[in-house]
Amino acid sequence: MSAIVGKNSSRNIAHLILDKNISITKQTELIKKFNTILNETRERYFSLFLTNFRDNGRKRISFDFSYKFLNYLYFKDKNRELINL
Repeated sequence: MSAIVGKNSSRNIAHLILDKNISITKQTELIKKFNTILNETRERYFSLFLTNFRDNGRKRISFDFSYKFLNYLYFKDKNRELINL
């Protein structure tokens, strides 16, 4: 199976188990969509929906939220594909 690898850090490993293999192109699209919506939401709500990290000036996204949001985006696209068949 092919996968995209992020930059090397202590928080870079996140395994997603999907119902089928998806191409690198689809993975890239999913990552871009995730980052775009996350950044737009951070700007709109001043990152208040994110968890504080060490102090009030630093925010971080939890793995749980990330997994759920990626899952939502993946199945939203998958359902759209099924409707268009």
